[in-house]
Amino acid sequence: MHVDPQRVTVVYPGVGPQFRPMELTESEPFWQTMKLPERYLLFVSTIEPRKNLPRLLEAYAHVRQQIGNLPLVIAGRKGWMYDEFFQAVEQLGLTQHVRVLDYVHDKALPSLYNRAWAFVYPSIYEGFGFPALEAMACGIPVLTADNSSLPEVVGDLAVLVRAEDVSSIAAGLERIVGDEALRERLRAGGPERAHAFTWSHAASQVLALYRELGRSAA
Repeated sequence: MHVDPQRVTVVYPGVGPQFRPMELTESEPFWQTMKLPERYLLFVSTIEPRKNLPRLLEAYAHVRQQIGNLPLVIAGRKGWMYDEFFQAVEQLGLTQHVRVLDYVHDKALPSLYNRAWAFVYPSIYEGFGFPALEAMACGIPVLTADNSSLPEVVGDLAVLVRAEDVSSIAAGLERIVGDEALRERLRAGGPERAHAFTWSHAASQVLALYRELGRSAA
């Protein structure tokens, strides 16, 4: 846009304090209400082409037995052009292995994240990637794509895959489920990484910028 980089200040958004590791007893009421399995893979977002769900389903179908038949839970409303997702579920024979929850309220999301075995989010493009950060804040191992803003958000505390490569997503699923040393590192480091993205920090940065601009204009 031919703008001097010195005139640009980046202020990252934040993740709410409700997204945190929880004791099993704390997440139990939601889990019981939703009748979820003990372990599952989780995806949270609107069902639309940008989220790359058909490729995630194809990769999941390839490795489902290798990863212990973990069910895939999808939490999100139907967006635009969602038919391809439901067609893929049927065509790949995953009707009994994929559960669609529709919208889940923010008050319940932390429990949903905390009960997941891993969070899987190979999106084609993200302006920021809140769901990946929310999962990290809850101490859940994250798989996401190596594109757009996502690597900048997750750093080295996620399994990065190529969003348009089904084999890359499949290999990532096997790693995020089966590599216990990796899972432990991601569980331990995720909340600390997420703590760098807070709304109070964002607000203080904006306030500091206003003050700086005020002094410059005086």
